[in-house]
Amino acid sequence: MKKFALVLILGSITLVASAQNAPRSETVSINGSKISAPQQIRPMSAGEFSQFAGSYDLSNGHSLTLFSRGLQKFAAVEGGAWHELVATSSHSFSSRDNQLKVTIDRHENGGVDGELVMLMPSEHVAGGEAGTHVLALSLIKSPMK
Repeated sequence: MKKFALVLILGSITLVASAQNAPRSETVSINGSKISAPQQIRPMSAGEFSQFAGSYDLSNGHSLTLFSRGLQKFAAVEGGAWHELVATSSHSFSSRDNQLKVTIDRHENGGVDGELVMLMPSEHVAGGEAGTHVLALSLIKSPMK
């Protein structure tokens, strides 16, 4: 009986530990929401932005690309429309058209994670409910330059 209890406890601890280390890969859709304009804009040089430029894999299988053209910074999802970005912190961006927000966290070990929050027309969201949806996606891999 004691062995059974010990196995049960160890199994529970292992399950909790693996759940905490699992990559964030969920997609969240919120009907009728919107992305608000940034409260503050932070100046960011081209050199600072270059550490974020590149392509990122998203949890839904698509990719997010951050790039610059001249002094302007842009984001595009899977070859879609370009959204001009402004920095809102040292690692967060918001589009000028209030269609998306991106946060990228770079780790000392070289790993990258973060999230993309984007407005999507209902025909691009599972279920196809009327209205516009906020789609939250996790960045799941390091950028490819």
